[in-house]
Amino acid sequence: MYASIIIINVIYNIIGITGESNNESIIGLLLDSPGVVLMVISVVLLAPITEEIIFRKLLFGTAEITFKFPPVVAIIFSCLVFSFIHVTDLESLKYIFQYIALALPICVVYHYSGNNIYVTIIMHIINNLISVIATLIQL
Repeated sequence: MYASIIIINVIYNIIGITGESNNESIIGLLLDSPGVVLMVISVVLLAPITEEIIFRKLLFGTAEITFKFPPVVAIIFSCLVFSFIHVTDLESLKYIFQYIALALPICVVYHYSGNNIYVTIIMHIINNLISVIATLIQL
């Protein structure tokens, strides 16, 4: 997951895409606010649990089980919906590949873990925890 994010960032630098998505900017601002403790809890625990239930259990599960989509289609569907939800405006659309780099491995792991939501929740929590720590160190 991190290797793909690094590769995406290198490609962005080569083609001149700099900065961060609107979503990342908002999270950074909130982490630098008096409500930092609540924001950390939200980003590190609540968001991963909620997002994994919605995007893996509900969307992926519905696509695969209810609509009988092949696993690869369910993976792509869940990955793209997750990624587009995190792009909050058209200007941030250029950052969608960073979210795909996060969502794709999580979707693949979800499928190969026998649709075990706990595995992907832990992955997502670890990812967000590392991101929050890195953001707080920069502040």
